[in-house]
Amino acid sequence: ARRLLAAANERALAVGHPFVLAWCALADGLAAYVLGEFRRSYESCVRALALFEGCTGVAWERETADHYVVLSAFYLGRLKEMSARVELYRRKADERGDLFASTYARSGFALTAYLASEDPDAARRDAADTMQRWSNRGYFLSHYWCFLGSTHVDLYTGEVESAYARVRDEWPRLVESMLPRSVQLIRVESLHLRARAA
Repeated sequence: ARRLLAAANERALAVGHPFVLAWCALADGLAAYVLGEFRRSYESCVRALALFEGCTGVAWERETADHYVVLSAFYLGRLKEMSARVELYRRKADERGDLFASTYARSGFALTAYLASEDPDAARRDAADTMQRWSNRGYFLSHYWCFLGSTHVDLYTGEVESAYARVRDEWPRLVESMLPRSVQLIRVESLHLRARAA
């Protein structure tokens, strides 16, 4: 991955177009995230967002960069900044009617913004509303993020039996989806969550 990113960056610098440079920064941020290099992920995705400012037709790219800035900020313990970004991210998603962005702003670690302000009920509502908007045929990242976020809320509120039941019930679908096998970080996060619930 590092060799490919270096080659892409070399070509992007030769071209010098903000879109190409932004894509390289975004790719570096995503690669860093799945490798657990959260500071690099955060910095690269923030850089990508700044570069995408000069581009048009990049809603998906900006949403993806926003999402990974939030995730990286969570792992870096920047909860205040993460909360502010999540609030802005939610508002922008709602203004556009964007299901993809809304899902990531209302599930997973983004729900920690509610917990940081001691509002677990709002976190539960967002996770439940998000799940109702997705099909139950198949198992996608949206399902994983809602599962992860909802279990964190259970643990935060001390509802450990509910947390463990949620993990036990969700686990077969998660494993069958191949997400933990395909993405090492999801495997680590989900095993960590299962251990905490147990």
